[in-house]
Amino acid sequence: NMALNAATGRVYTWGDNTSGKLGDSTTTDAPYAKMITIGNPTVAISAIAAGEQFSMALDVNGNVWTWGDNASDQLGINNGSVDSWLPVMVHGLGDVGFLSGITAIGAGEDQALAAGSGGVVYSWGDSQAGALGDGTIGTDKPYPVQVVTGSSGCAANLCNIIAVESGENH
Repeated sequence: NMALNAATGRVYTWGDNTSGKLGDSTTTDAPYAKMITIGNPTVAISAIAAGEQFSMALDVNGNVWTWGDNASDQLGINNGSVDSWLPVMVHGLGDVGFLSGITAIGAGEDQALAAGSGGVVYSWGDSQAGALGDGTIGTDKPYPVQVVTGSSGCAANLCNIIAVESGENH
């Protein structure tokens, strides 16, 4: 469970902490809400999303943070599928730098989505059944790839997208 304080931009988590998905540096379940630290120095958060065993946050600067289970590379940090018990910044397209200019996030079962400047959509994690939308099936992506449509022009890479969400393998 997560909650976002709109006035402070701080994130609170509680409940099951399997794989460190609460982001408090432990795997101990929390029966009460606790504020977690995202970034150093701490950054204000504008949106949150929760997958099956991982969590996401979008900071006010347009950067994406993830933590928890990484068995399918859903954290987007290209670290050999190792879990993270603390929030880490998602790597950039092609594993270059960090993802930036993001305006919306969504978490699926084991994959993640982000919409960026110009409404371009990125995905990473589990590609079962083609869930990442990058034209591949069954090849997990440990860092963001661009979602494509198979069309030409602006529609080829999804543009002008303002919201994203993900389910189980779709």
